[in-house]
Amino acid sequence: MKLRVRSLRQRLLAALLLVWALGATAMAAFFLNQAGAPDEVLEASSLATQARDLEASLRFSADGRFVAAPIPGRWKPVYQATTGGFFTLYDRSGRAVARSPNLAAPLPLLPLAPGQRVSPLRLIGPAQALAVAARAPHGS
Repeated sequence: MKLRVRSLRQRLLAALLLVWALGATAMAAFFLNQAGAPDEVLEASSLATQARDLEASLRFSADGRFVAAPIPGRWKPVYQATTGGFFTLYDRSGRAVARSPNLAAPLPLLPLAPGQRVSPLRLIGPAQALAVAARAPHGS
């Protein structure tokens, strides 16, 4: 019995189908992973956006001392609701200098690694709320 050699066209087609199947499987795995945690992805994006917007609104004196933390207009409803968002601003020495108007006590200080501007998501408090830390100008 003689082994039949396939044509070059058939071998290329088989190789292309294998590569396509591997790519489709990898894409399906990626999308299933992303679909499994849409709230976390959206929450991380929202928290990072809030941190950047708050950072941009902070006011400092010429010598780098904190002056004010006006809340950006689009975030005012969030920081006025009792179940909305919260923030606390710490100065370079770790002292709370400002916080959102709906917060009775400062949030815990979340340290950042050297050179890190925004931390990954963290869970804080007994309610396990999601939080991020962001480095503001002048070491805040």
